[in-house]
Amino acid sequence: MKTYREKYLADLQLAGYSERTQQCYIREVRRLVEYSGGISPAKIDEGHVRRWMLHLKNDRKFASNSLRITYSGLKFFFAHTCKRSWPVLDLIHAGRENKPPAVLSLDEVRRLFLVLRVPQLRAALGIIYLCGLRIGEAVALEIQDVDKDRMELCIQRGKGARRRRVPLPAAGLKILREYWKLHRHERYIFPAVGRGNLISKSAVQVLPHSTIQGGMKAALKDARIIKRDVRVHTLRHSYATHLLELGVPLKHVQHFLGHKNIKTTEIYCHITPTGLRDSLLKIEKLAEQIDAG
Repeated sequence: MKTYREKYLADLQLAGYSERTQQCYIREVRRLVEYSGGISPAKIDEGHVRRWMLHLKNDRKFASNSLRITYSGLKFFFAHTCKRSWPVLDLIHAGRENKPPAVLSLDEVRRLFLVLRVPQLRAALGIIYLCGLRIGEAVALEIQDVDKDRMELCIQRGKGARRRRVPLPAAGLKILREYWKLHRHERYIFPAVGRGNLISKSAVQVLPHSTIQGGMKAALKDARIIKRDVRVHTLRHSYATHLLELGVPLKHVQHFLGHKNIKTTEIYCHITPTGLRDSLLKIEKLAEQIDAG
């Protein structure tokens, strides 16, 4: 399995998948191997894959989103790393759940940032909301990604290795500048935090996802925000929803979020109607929800 794992990892890296996706896909192949009795991936046949997917679907009652991750991980592995041409890989289908995502109101966003006191949490969560970023996109930000002349962030490591530019409100630039002054790292905006909660100027890694996720959970409790399925990614959902409520065109929101297909963005239309007003001015208005001073 080690040899296949190394080759699979290399294939995923060449395809431009994020580190998080790489880990998820490798995990799915490992689980199939374990279910099949620990045999070599080369000895796994179509029947093993069929039984495993049916087990997840019928016995373990996996949700569509979880099944889709399993399917994607296995399909890439058997399409590129351990090449097989099996009808079952084309037969499997895991539809998307149409449940609208959890969203915070403007008042809840304001309350959330009022209780955030830890600098790295306030800065990271602030830029995630103000620019509609994924958590991985935020922590990976480097100094060179901030274009202060055009007031944009250049997202170099977006989902599917896609690059995009997103508007950076003045309040967002202020947040990044003030936080960077706390550590003055020569490369990263969000370097890993060392012992004693000190931000290391010489850190070689970025702030872990778990630090931000834990901070978000604590802040929700302190702000007394009680909603189901609220997490860091909810700030990205809230960003998109609030832009549509303010009249930003759906096509613009699609671009800001980096969605390849506009149907992915259309889920927010179930929450709010769109309008036809100036997009960038509305993003500046969102920045008023956070008192960076």
